[in-house]
Amino acid sequence: EPDTAAKVTGMLLEMDQTEVLHLLESPEALKSKVAEAMEVLRNVQQGSNPADQLAALSLNDGLVS
Repeated sequence: EPDTAAKVTGMLLEMDQTEVLHLLESPEALKSKVAEAMEVLRNVQQGSNPADQLAALSLNDGLVS
């Protein structure tokens, strides 16, 4: 998604450092989180409330303790 790569990257970098490191180590977790971020961006573009969408983007999905 070249048109939204910068936005998605920024969203990911706003996450907790531990979660970002987990995403770097797990390609599947990274793909899932990028898909979530893309869904948030699509919903924002369609006019839904961005704050609600960002709140729905869980930062700890898939994090292994």
